[in-house]
Amino acid sequence: MAAASPRLLLFAATLVVLYVAYKAAHNVYTTQQRKQERARVAQNDKRTILVCMHCTNQYACASSMAWMLRSALHPQHLRFAVVYQAIPSSVDVFDLLARANQNAAYTVQEDQVRCLVLRRKAEAGALSYGEAMERCLASLFDNETFVLFTSPGAVFCKNFDHVLKEHHASGCALTCHGPTFTDTSFRHPPGTHRTMRNYMAATMPSALLDVSKEVFFVGWNADGGLLRFACPSVQTTSLVSVALSSLCTFVSNEDVHAQRPRFSRETTAAVALSSALFGLKFVVPPATVVYAGKQQNTRPKHAPTTFPPELFIGYGRAMLGLSETFDRNEVLRKYGSLVNLEKQKVKLNIVEDG
Repeated sequence: MAAASPRLLLFAATLVVLYVAYKAAHNVYTTQQRKQERARVAQNDKRTILVCMHCTNQYACASSMAWMLRSALHPQHLRFAVVYQAIPSSVDVFDLLARANQNAAYTVQEDQVRCLVLRRKAEAGALSYGEAMERCLASLFDNETFVLFTSPGAVFCKNFDHVLKEHHASGCALTCHGPTFTDTSFRHPPGTHRTMRNYMAATMPSALLDVSKEVFFVGWNADGGLLRFACPSVQTTSLVSVALSSLCTFVSNEDVHAQRPRFSRETTAAVALSSALFGLKFVVPPATVVYAGKQQNTRPKHAPTTFPPELFIGYGRAMLGLSETFDRNEVLRKYGSLVNLEKQKVKLNIVEDG
């Protein structure tokens, strides 16, 4: 019996090794099958996206458009709606895009870019974000499947279009607000002596960016702008958001028609966008698909005349990026612990009543 024990142990060990090897092979096979299935579904996806931009910088706008065409899984399904105010130094955005897109794998088609150039008297003032977005939806929206609100200079990640579609749900507005992207060939965007080549080298990556698993959520600041916070751990499901970012907000055709958004004209972009789509559930996907551009000015150009009343409810909570019905689970997902939440309150100088 004693002599048989080593054999039994060897036999048992062999079975364990075989089982582990089988499970590993099975997991690899299953993962590959899932990847192939997702790839098959993605390749058959014909849904279109209208990308809306308030163009305050033609070079930044063209750079983002060119980078989106390079990064998208389906660049042929992107449509661009660009609204800008004509000034003496204005240049044609489509011409800049054609230069930026030279030698790219995908050649942009002329019917993919729709520009609305407004000429107005000086006393009318600068074109506001809200007015630009209203013009986009009223004049340039052609019933695309989805609408993506973004900003000139935004740096999107590889296959961002597929990721946004994959995480979108009816009745929801997806929003992403990644940090500023700085890993470029040149330190600063070029000044007056610039070409599309050196502008893109100064503001866009040298290679496609993978979607980041680091997730960021936002809170309101006193000026109607957004505060950005990083989740302490990897997220596997979407997070509720208190606001929408003009850097990336993604909604469906059906929800746009149902909401009939009206944009506030004399407010910040975040307030205008969040107010217009307030009937939807605001969520952050469990991945970051976009980064802010280096040349973006995060200070509001228009002081908000009014905040939507809903945003005043629990203003300290809104600054912290916590939803009106937040619970312990939301706090732990966004801050990791109650201690970290208290530390953030101190940093923001939030004083609770009572």
